[in-house]
Formats: sequence, C-alpha cells, structure tokens
Amino acid sequence: MTAIRSPSPLNRSRISQLLSWHPATGSVETLRIMKTIALSLFLVLGFSNLVRAAEEMAEGASVQAEEGEAAFPPVTIEEKAAPGTPDALIQELYSTTGDDAFYPVSHPEVAAKFLTPALIKLLTVDEKRSAAAEEPGSSFTDASVLYYSQDGEKVKKFATKSEIAGDTAVVKASFEMFGERMVITYKCAKEAAGWRIADVSYEDGNSVLKMLSDSQG
Repeated sequence: MTAIRSPSPLNRSRISQLLSWHPATGSVETLRIMKTIALSLFLVLGFSNLVRAAEEMAEGASVQAEEGEAAFPPVTIEEKAAPGTPDALIQELYSTTGDDAFYPVSHPEVAAKFLTPALIKLLTVDEKRSAAAEEPGSSFTDASVLYYSQDGEKVKKFATKSEIAGDTAVVKASFEMFGERMVITYKCAKEAAGWRIADVSYEDGNSVLKMLSDSQG
C-alpha cells in the first residue's frame, strides 16, 4: 500500500501570508498552499472515515461469527432408526430442533413433540422464572441439554442404542465432539402420542430432573 505523505510543515512567514490572504492581493504561492492544505485535509478525513467504516464492518462480522459459533449444528444421521421408535425420536431431536425442545414457553409445539407432560411442566416453571428475572433461557443450566456443553462444533460418529422395557426405554446417544467420545442418556416414556423424553442424564451422574429440582428448591 502506498503511504499518504502529508505536506511539509509551513513556516511562520507562510502562515502569516495565508492568514492575510485576499483574492485581490493574494499571491499564487499562497493559493497553492491553501490548495495543498485543503487536499491534505480531504485525504486525512477521507482515510479516517474509511478506517472507521472498516472497523465497524469487522466488529459486525465478529459478532456474527460469535453468534454462529454459539449454536450447535444439526447432526447428520447416517443410520436412521425405524419410525415410531425411541431411537427415531432422539435422532430427530439432534437432527432438527436441538435444544429448542427444552424451552416449552418459547417453543410449545416442539416441546410437546419430544417431552413428557411432566417434564414440560417443570421446564415451563423454570423458563418463566428466568424470564421474570430478566434472564432469558433457563436457570437450571447454562449449557446445551443435548451436548452438556457451552461450546459446540459439528459432532462426528453420532449413534443411538436403546433398551426397551414395556412403556419405558433408555436411549444412549453417543458422538465425538472436540476429540472426545460423549454419551448422553435419554429416559423415555411411551405416551398416547408416542415416545417422549422424561429425563436426560450425563456421565457425571447429573441429570435434567436433578438440576431442575436443585434450581427450584
């Protein structure tokens, strides 16, 4: 990039000439000095505006990038389970709606499609309380329910494995994220409308019901 050179400093005599200049008596030299100053000011101000605009664009792009990174991309299901099974329910959760299902006030139809009425009731209380405290989201966790993490990336090698016993089922969703293998366990119950999630538990022994109970006292 070619550097912008500013005009050479004016000495006192030239400044005096400039201040006393009049169209009828002004010299060509004084007029040249004025033109040089005007051009320099134009270039400096123009360059400053360009820098300011570039900084604003960079800041906006940074915010968009951060917002994009905060979301967990939908999972690609390589081996789809049979429709109407607990595995199919969990696979659809990861490949479509994600954590929206756990915010029944904001997404009532999605929650009804994936969760049991009992879990929806507890999550509704939690979400409304957070809203009243002007803290959008949930109060029982600041991490993704599906991934048990605040940071996300597109997961690899996603798979589900279920054990069904009558009207209850346990589905283990496993995947690789940040180079580690993770397992999230879903306890499901068979409702009139089909299989629904009753609780979500994690490898450290924590669970959604436990966190809700702790947060609501």
